[in-house]
Amino acid sequence: CYELRSKTLGIIGYGSIGGQLSVIAESLGMTVIYYDILPKQSFGNAKRCNKLHDLLSRSNFVSLHVPLTNETDNMITTKELYTMKKNSYLINTSRGKVVNIEDVSNALKNNHLAGAAFDVYPVEPTKNTKDFTISLQECDNVIMTPHMGGSTEEAQVNIALDVSEKIINYIKHGCLLGATNFPQIDLPNHKGKMRILNIHQNKPGFMNQLNDLLQNVNISGQILSTKDDIGCTIVELDDIIDNTLIDSINKLKYSISTRIL
Repeated sequence: CYELRSKTLGIIGYGSIGGQLSVIAESLGMTVIYYDILPKQSFGNAKRCNKLHDLLSRSNFVSLHVPLTNETDNMITTKELYTMKKNSYLINTSRGKVVNIEDVSNALKNNHLAGAAFDVYPVEPTKNTKDFTISLQECDNVIMTPHMGGSTEEAQVNIALDVSEKIINYIKHGCLLGATNFPQIDLPNHKGKMRILNIHQNKPGFMNQLNDLLQNVNISGQILSTKDDIGCTIVELDDIIDNTLIDSINKLKYSISTRIL
């Protein structure tokens, strides 16, 4: 066993969860460093690392708290693992595909990593009666939990409230921040403005067609986001438009649906 006091914790992803971990770790006497692709205000005495390599090479423990994106998919492989200190520890409670499990298994078997803890996996069992086999089970000093990070009574209540608030914000304002299967989009709401939300196919030229229809009204705000073959556009207008214009937008070749917010 080792004391946490005086050890260095490297946090990858300094959002809400990473920031809370930073506070807890520092209260236990740890030195905290973090890495995030966005500028983030540090808590307490935590220090930001400008490069991932810097964080990995300085940390006794590395904890991952990032979403799964094109940039984070498979972000921890053999190269990153062997940048970490010998006898350091890796903890992943974020998303399973962020880490290459086979590479971690090899680093453990080769005694480069002293241990690892995982709550998420690239492929997870769909139910508790299904056999689950993974290479980490062959390694010593590994803690594996069944994706239970959000399974406390309190977390379930907070998740229900959060989802409800997101649905309300989508219905009222068209906000899609946090969506997993849809473009993430939001536009600050201004009183006295009319806004429309258009969902359309992600095809070249659609925005030109949409703006042509709106050329006689003053646009005070507009934002577009796409994901795979779907696009979402929020347009905020100074003028009130009638259903005739909405019908014209719906009739555009690649338009799926249009709603007044």
